[in-house]
Amino acid sequence: MLHELSYNYAVRDAVERLNADAFFAGLGGDNVFYLTHSARPILDRIQVEGWSRHIFATANDICAITGASVWEVWRAAVRQSRHRKQKFDWPTVRECLSEEFLSEEARNPAVHPWLPPDDTSPVGKVGHVVLLLRALNHIEHRDKLLSVPMICPLLSQPVVELCLSIPTWESCAGGIDRAVARNAFSTVLPASIARRQGKGGPEGFVAQFIERNRLQIAERLLDGALADQRLLNRLHLEKILLSDQKLSPVDRPRIMTLLDTEAWVNHWSARGSILANSVSAFDHL
Repeated sequence: MLHELSYNYAVRDAVERLNADAFFAGLGGDNVFYLTHSARPILDRIQVEGWSRHIFATANDICAITGASVWEVWRAAVRQSRHRKQKFDWPTVRECLSEEFLSEEARNPAVHPWLPPDDTSPVGKVGHVVLLLRALNHIEHRDKLLSVPMICPLLSQPVVELCLSIPTWESCAGGIDRAVARNAFSTVLPASIARRQGKGGPEGFVAQFIERNRLQIAERLLDGALADQRLLNRLHLEKILLSDQKLSPVDRPRIMTLLDTEAWVNHWSARGSILANSVSAFDHL
């Protein structure tokens, strides 16, 4: 996203000052260690072990992690079990997108070879694979101006294959998210770190950026290329950007993603215009 430009600049500066040979990043931990708030581990355990008292222990673990009641967790498990034979649909954030675009996408859903429609794998493990796909996005979009390799040990093949082999219910054992990784390091890390329930992130920076540039962002999106192609839900964007209401934590990453896409479209459109003008000038020589 656009706010990563500041982070990338800081990394490049540190690499240059320290004359580093590589940049090691801790990307992908939540994905590889299967941080989930889903009821899918219950279904996985039933599929592998059958019904036993351990199933209820896993349900209680999910309650502890999510704060949901036991009835809410079981309702979610039942709902997911009814759809387990359907192919995995990549989630779409609908609020900011036009109905015309969403209808077209529904006719041509995104597919991936790692998620075959006839897959009989446990649904929680399928969700684990989906998380890995999201983590790979960070590697694909690494800073192209970085002069040294970016190495992500947590996304290395041995670590990923080991974690994929671990049953999903072990990742929430004891009511602790990413329990396998936490327990593995519990003897070498302070309890305040090994058992922490939150961590810092860019959300605060993103919120300040949007609030300070709200009108400019509205103008850029509502009068931009995405809106011109009828891809955006103008009414929703006008409601959240041109009003005094505070943006929700859910809206912020959506806005930044749209800004990122708008910038990408404008960049390549400008390059295409330059190329077309160059060809036209060459034809007249």
